[in-house]
Amino acid sequence: MTGIWINERQFVDFKADPRPKELEGEIATRRNAWDFRGDFQFLPNPDPVLMRLADQGEEVLSNLTADAHVISVVQTRKLGTLQREFRFRPGADGERKISVASQTLHQAFLEDLEGIDLTELVSQILDAPFYGMVPLELLWQAQWGRLRLKGVRAVPSHWFRFNSDNEPVFLQRSSFQGLTLPWGKFVFARHFPSYENPYGLRLLSRCLWPVTFKKGGVKFWVMLAEKYGMPLLVGKYPAGTPAQGQEELLASLSRAVRDAVLVLPEGNQVELQESTQGGARVHQELVATMNKEISKAILGQHLTTEVGTTGSYAASKTHLDILGSYLEADQKLVKTVVNQIARIYQKLNDPKAKSPEFYWFEEEDPRTEWVNRDQLLGQMGLVFGEEYFCRQYGLTQGEFTLKTQG
Repeated sequence: MTGIWINERQFVDFKADPRPKELEGEIATRRNAWDFRGDFQFLPNPDPVLMRLADQGEEVLSNLTADAHVISVVQTRKLGTLQREFRFRPGADGERKISVASQTLHQAFLEDLEGIDLTELVSQILDAPFYGMVPLELLWQAQWGRLRLKGVRAVPSHWFRFNSDNEPVFLQRSSFQGLTLPWGKFVFARHFPSYENPYGLRLLSRCLWPVTFKKGGVKFWVMLAEKYGMPLLVGKYPAGTPAQGQEELLASLSRAVRDAVLVLPEGNQVELQESTQGGARVHQELVATMNKEISKAILGQHLTTEVGTTGSYAASKTHLDILGSYLEADQKLVKTVVNQIARIYQKLNDPKAKSPEFYWFEEEDPRTEWVNRDQLLGQMGLVFGEEYFCRQYGLTQGEFTLKTQG
């Protein structure tokens, strides 16, 4: 007997009813749940830091990059991926065979990409971890019997909302309910989206309070430096000096701070007292602590940006490994988004072909053990064909020739 128990008393036999109606459809939805957000036309961004702002905090997030440490760690994370080399290859079937249609589609896709700044595109995708998501509009043009990809443009994320079905909607000026996006027109690069938060996790919002506290610390630090950075001038006047003489001495000391020149009547004395600057360390430690918090929010650690006076090789190695994990996640995000664009291109131009594939060249570069193994097998008399080299080493048919054995 094959089936499933629906409850303690009810059993559904799959042979009698192979697809129980109770298992079809959705149950846990916003409309069915006791959740007032299901009644909203658009879902609010649940960012715990900036959710109450009108533009969902995008302007605030952009202003945070004015901080020197924030923009430094942002560039560190982005450049870790931008420095890598990537390529495209024709799509293949399960046996890594490349059809003529897939090869033709691949060539057409590469021709269209020649007019697009791919480095800029990758850089825009890499903004998703900081802002939660990056909407990319695909610009198409019907030409030469196909739809050509003329451009990929990143647009502001606050122009979009998600409805109760987690579908993106464009906030169009002429439509109160927003514009439902047509398939194949937009691709969204999102950082850790979820059903509860389709807008993605925004790392820059986690830097708001550290930057705010750091600005306050720097402000008072500067005031402290202005006040106690120079020696304190102490004037002494003879007993019985009238009030006018005391004021003249005070005015002379004030001018001395500015001009470093002082003329006093006979009998007056001036002493220099050095400041201990005990409060400077407090503000310095506050700024350093806030910078560490910013580094941890963006990079997952802080030793790769600020080693400090103490530390160990093991700790530095651990922090470097953490940064490597973050960069690997960024590279997977770029690969996913670009391959999604390639699949849309394939569906629109040749559904029967396999979509071109984006890959990081160093990530999938031929391994030394493959070459050594193939050389050994070749010495034993085994001959490989073009399909094998295309599948194993990511080469493209027509770009190489096989040397015949005489």
